[in-house]
Amino acid sequence: MGDVRPTPKQWVDRLIVIEQKTGKRKDPPLSPPMKKALQEYLPTRPEAQAMDPLFPSQRGGRPLTRQTAWRILSEAGKAVGITEPIRTHTMRKSWGYHALKAGIDLTIIQDVLNHSDPAVTYRYLGIDRDDRDQA
Repeated sequence: MGDVRPTPKQWVDRLIVIEQKTGKRKDPPLSPPMKKALQEYLPTRPEAQAMDPLFPSQRGGRPLTRQTAWRILSEAGKAVGITEPIRTHTMRKSWGYHALKAGIDLTIIQDVLNHSDPAVTYRYLGIDRDDRDQA
C-alpha cells in the first residue's frame, strides 16, 4: 500500500517495478486514471497498513499470485464476452502492438517492454518484414 500512497494524503508520482524475469527496474508514472481508481479502491481496505500488499490474496494477506491474477483477468474477459484466453502477458503484448499501430515510436515501446533490440520487439509483436514494408 505504501508503494502508491506513503501517507493518507500523499501519492507517489512514479511506481517502482522490478521485473522478476530480468531484474530490471522500471518506474512508470502513477497516472491520473490510476490514482482515481485507487482512490475508489483504497477505502475498501481501511484496516490496511503501509507494508500490506495493495491487492492481497485471501490467504493471510499475502500478495495475489500470478495464477490468481490470471484467473481474475480470465473471468473478467468472459464477463464482457471475450472468448479467447486472456492473460497478463496478452495484455502486455496487445499494448505494444496497439501502441505501435497508434504511431508510438518503436524505441519507446522497446524500452517499456525491456527489449534489447528493435528486432526483438518486432518479433514479439508479430510484425514481420511484409508488415513493415506495407507501412
